[in-house]
Amino acid sequence: MAKKKLERKLGTTLVAGANIKSMSTIMIAVGIAVGAGLCYWFECYQLAFWILIYAIVYGILGALRAILKASDFSRGQWRPRKDRP
Repeated sequence: MAKKKLERKLGTTLVAGANIKSMSTIMIAVGIAVGAGLCYWFECYQLAFWILIYAIVYGILGALRAILKASDFSRGQWRPRKDRP
């Protein structure tokens, strides 16, 4: 039921794997966080802290980009890029 409401709000159907770019952003952020965990494990605490902060900011910016793009699409303001055929 919630899926149908979201589909109506976005104006599109939700298909598994349809938004590959946002999934790759999530995977990159998780990979960076794993790297921070390894630095913490090797007792490089300051480096681990800053890498973890970077991963959090990267993930938040990726999520915001996806939300803003979806909201533009639902309002009808989305336009395809001109530089692509």
